[in-house]
This record gives sequence, structure tokens and C-alpha cells, in this order.
Amino acid sequence: MTPNVNFQSSWFEAAVEFDGAHQDGGGREDWSLEDLRDPLHFGRFVDELVTAALPENPRKPGYVTCTYLWIVEADVVLGFRATIEKNGGVYEDSRKGKRRYWINQRQNIGILGQNR
Repeated sequence: MTPNVNFQSSWFEAAVEFDGAHQDGGGREDWSLEDLRDPLHFGRFVDELVTAALPENPRKPGYVTCTYLWIVEADVVLGFRATIEKNGGVYEDSRKGKRRYWINQRQNIGILGQNR
């Protein structure tokens, strides 16, 4: 789903799951989580994400257009944990602050075969 300010609370909860780690493709390299607690800052952040897809908008040197999308279910932005678990990932343990999951490859192969 296209980023929207109405999801600030659940987006923030999902972002906190990363515990300060870089979120590839998240678009927040110029924003601290603390800043994004503020609705005005979050609104500017969302505007930047949405307009990043428009070729006519200015961007940093070396950057290209980018379409940001959020994974949303029942009006809640899902974090990486929820996304993995809803797609069959089974939590094993945490090591050095990182959650570890098992993924059933046979199940995934069956899913991939159905999409061909």
C-alpha cells in the first residue's frame, strides 16, 4: 500500500523491530525514529516517500525514482517479524539481538510452482 500518515502508529511499531539497524529500502536514512514520533515530521517523511516515485521531482545525486510500498493488513503496517511469521516462518531463537527463523523450503517451492 502507498505510505499514508494514517498508519503512523503501526509503522512506528514495525520500525522499532529493527532496533536501530538500517532498513534497506525503507527510505528513512535521513530520519531518526525520534523525529518520526512527531506527526508533522512523519507527514513530511510520508510525503517524501510518495513523491520519490515521481520522475519530475528532485532527488539526491545518484538516486533514481523509487516506489515505496508498505505491507498492510487490516489497517496495520506489518513489520518484518509479522511478515515472516504470516508467510510460514517459525521463530527459533534470538542471537546477538537478531531473531532467527526457519522457513519450510518444500512449502515455498510448492507456492512458487503455483505462480508459474
